[in-house]
Amino acid sequence: MNINGKKVLIVGGGAGIGAGIAYEAAMQGAEVAIADLSAAAMEEVSGRIRAAGKTVRTCPVDIGDDEAVAAMAQWCEREMGAPDLLLVTVIDYLSSFSGLDDMDIAGWKRSFEVNFFGYIRILAHVLPGMRARGTGTVALTASTVALLPDPTAAVLMRYKSIKHAVLGFSQALAVALEGSGLRSVSFCPSLTATPGAIDNLRSSGLPGIENILDIAASVEDVARYFLSELEKDEFLICAHPGYRDLLVELASDGLDPAPYIATHFPSSANPA
Repeated sequence: MNINGKKVLIVGGGAGIGAGIAYEAAMQGAEVAIADLSAAAMEEVSGRIRAAGKTVRTCPVDIGDDEAVAAMAQWCEREMGAPDLLLVTVIDYLSSFSGLDDMDIAGWKRSFEVNFFGYIRILAHVLPGMRARGTGTVALTASTVALLPDPTAAVLMRYKSIKHAVLGFSQALAVALEGSGLRSVSFCPSLTATPGAIDNLRSSGLPGIENILDIAASVEDVARYFLSELEKDEFLICAHPGYRDLLVELASDGLDPAPYIATHFPSSANPA
C-alpha cells in the first residue's frame, strides 16, 4: 500500500511510534486521523503536522472502554469514512511490566484488558466498515520480542505475553480475511527510543540494560521503515535488522531462548 491519498486511522497516535507514523504518513500525503487517550499528546503531534501545512483529525479514546471505542468508530466514519489503513499502536508500559515474583492475576487481567482486548474492541467497531467496502489494511503492533527473545523478558513477562497474543491474533486475522479484499499486517518494531520504553526499562535494573538500550532505533527511522515496508504487501513488518537469519538461528536451537540470549546479549548474564 502506497500511503499517498489514503485514509489512515492511528489508534495510539499521540506519542511514540504511533505519533512518528502519523507525522510521516501526513508528510507522504495521507489523510490522517489520530485517536489517543491523551489530548495533550495528540495536540503536540497534530500541531507539528499542521505546522508542516498538512491536515489531521484527532479524537480522544480510552480503548479499555466499549462505549468510548464505539464513539471513536462513529467519529471516524463521520469524519472520513472507513480507513484504508487501521494501525493500532497502543501500549500501557507500566501495566505490562512484571517479573517472576508478580503473578497477580488481577494485574495480568488489567494489562490484557487494554493492551490486548483493547485491540479486539477497536476491530469490533472499525472492521465492519472496512469489510463492507471490501478493501483496507489492518496493522496491529506486536514487537520483535514476539519473534526473538532478549533479556528484558525477565521484567516484561506480561508485555512479551501480550505481544505474542497480538502476533497470533494477526495471523489468525490474516487467514480469516483471505479473499475479502482486506489484509492483516503484524508490525513488529525493534526496541525504539520512546520515553515509555527507555525510561521504564532503565529503571528495571536489569543486568546489561544500558547495552540493550544503546541499540534502540529512533522513532523517525521506525516510522519511515513501517511505511516503506507497507508498500510490499507482506504480512510481517519487522524493524529488527537481520531478523530472518536470526529466526532461523533460533529455530535451529529448538526455540530455546537461552543459547540465543547468551550469544547475542552476553553482557546481560548475571555475575557468577
